[in-house]
Amino acid sequence: MTAHRHIIGGYVIWFRICRVLTLLLLIGVTWDPVPGFLTTVMKNDAAVVLVFAALLTMTVILTYDFLTRTQRDWKQLIGKYLFLLIAIILLFGMFYVFLETHTTDSGLRSQYRYTPERDAFYYSATTYFMVGLGDYSPYGAAKTLTAIEAAIGNVVNLVVLAIALTRLKPAVQQQ
Repeated sequence: MTAHRHIIGGYVIWFRICRVLTLLLLIGVTWDPVPGFLTTVMKNDAAVVLVFAALLTMTVILTYDFLTRTQRDWKQLIGKYLFLLIAIILLFGMFYVFLETHTTDSGLRSQYRYTPERDAFYYSATTYFMVGLGDYSPYGAAKTLTAIEAAIGNVVNLVVLAIALTRLKPAVQQQ
């Protein structure tokens, strides 16, 4: 039985919906095939809750899978890891956008033109990977969120990935 079936009791459809929503959000953030789509989604509270739930589900299930299951091969491990980091970066990006659009005392500042619906995801990626280019600075609750994301990025990149690597099933030797 796979990890996602174990955790969510056989609701594989929800897991697939989560994967699709994650990919759609990634496409919307990076490519913007429908101008204004991301802004429209972020203004719809039901859509925001659905996307938050999908990203959180992906993060929890994939982390659980890394910590408890033997990975079959390198391709599977790398694919799951990339999906996990994308889900985490998008999840925190959504939090930054939410703070920016729903509060008056939290968000990100920039000396450049700032578009919350797009730039918050860039800021999330630089925070996750501990790059910190300095072109954006958090204020209010976004400071705490930034520290949490940096810590999670370190834990996932160092601890979770190391555990997953130790659980990688050795390749079957051909004779």
